[in-house]
Amino acid sequence: MLFANTILMVALAILSETTLAILGLSSRTSTSWGTIIEDAFTGGAMTAGWWWWLIPPGVCIVFVTLAFTMVGFAFDEILSPRLRER
Repeated sequence: MLFANTILMVALAILSETTLAILGLSSRTSTSWGTIIEDAFTGGAMTAGWWWWLIPPGVCIVFVTLAFTMVGFAFDEILSPRLRER
């Protein structure tokens, strides 16, 4: 149970860091998907039609978070004896 919750917390940490970076509240010295999206918004990528600055980092955030969540739920099902009794 502890291992599954740790994996689920990784997904939450990724979403939290990305959200703070998109809002401009993270360190400007580090590069992350959130800072790429924030730089694209401040640079006018939406109005200029530069979708490739927004879509790939957003898709990567969704896929990585979804992958960690699915792995966490899979470990929870495998390691939890109460779920196996059903």
